[in-house]
Amino acid sequence: MIKRFMLLVLFGCFVLGIHAQKSEYVVRSFATNMQSWGQTSKLEYQRNLQKLCNGAKSVRVADEIVESLAAKNGYTGSGGSYFLETYLNCLIKEIKKGITIQYSNFRTVSSSETTVYDTRGLELIACNVVITGAVNYNVKDLFYVRNGKISKIDKYEETIDKHTGKRKIKVDLSDIDFADEAYSLTYNYSENFPVGLSFDYAWPWFRLGVDFGMDFKKDRYVLDDVDFTDIMNYDRKRKILDPKFYLTLTPSLYFRYVSLGCGVGALYMSGTEEKSSSSYSTSTSESASSSSGYSSSSTQECEKLNFMLRPVIKGFIPVSEDYLDIVVSVGYDYVFGYKEKNGLNFGIGIQFVLD
Repeated sequence: MIKRFMLLVLFGCFVLGIHAQKSEYVVRSFATNMQSWGQTSKLEYQRNLQKLCNGAKSVRVADEIVESLAAKNGYTGSGGSYFLETYLNCLIKEIKKGITIQYSNFRTVSSSETTVYDTRGLELIACNVVITGAVNYNVKDLFYVRNGKISKIDKYEETIDKHTGKRKIKVDLSDIDFADEAYSLTYNYSENFPVGLSFDYAWPWFRLGVDFGMDFKKDRYVLDDVDFTDIMNYDRKRKILDPKFYLTLTPSLYFRYVSLGCGVGALYMSGTEEKSSSSYSTSTSESASSSSGYSSSSTQECEKLNFMLRPVIKGFIPVSEDYLDIVVSVGYDYVFGYKEKNGLNFGIGIQFVLD
């Protein structure tokens, strides 16, 4: 069981690692296109910058560069932040005058380094930005990346945590529009339950899913209960059951790119119950002995539920800017009292994240 749990943990770390690398790649692509735009002022690079972000009129920029250039060009921001469109409009004026833009020292920032407990699925990438020429800046920016798109560009700012006294990177999520709900459908496979489905509803921090799986093997699960006195006196109940399907309810902790939960439910079985009984007694008198008694048997249909657990870890891989995710999962079926049905399960599906 420990080895299986470690497999689930490693799978989760693998999924998180993929997302961290993808987020840094997005920021590096933004930097490459910004540098090329600064050198050539070609419109194609400006369009690429917008494509790497969640919309020119929705992404907020609040670094020291836009604060200075916006004031210079007469723009009014909201709480010190401006739309990406304003940021690019200010930069193009300086590009035409002649500037060089350089990005360096890219680094992924973990949530433990920040002033927030949960970044709600955002990856944070820090880097240095240097502009020379008509204007000169040497600043450090913090990029907020979600679903392979830049959601915000902020100034990199450190503050002292009042509780721990340690330096923390300031993170402000107040001006980011989060997609708070999601629905997913996953196909699940295991050796014992080759056809399974999971339907999940998700909201910040939590998921709740319903799981269903079918068993087509026509196995025989036998329960034999005998109350035995002697060969002539006994009661016997013999159940022969065939596992049909399981149904579980799965609550999970949800961190946007990975969730960890455990399904609770039952395996349903149906079959027949054979009842047989025998009771005989012997009486003896001076002249003779006699015996009396009876025996009977009957068969009827019966059903049984076996308690079941399904620990599972799921990874969510964004595949489009419209918040469509691929879902991959690995878990373990554990049926109490029926170890032959225990085993790993795997799943793949899709998730729709709602605005």
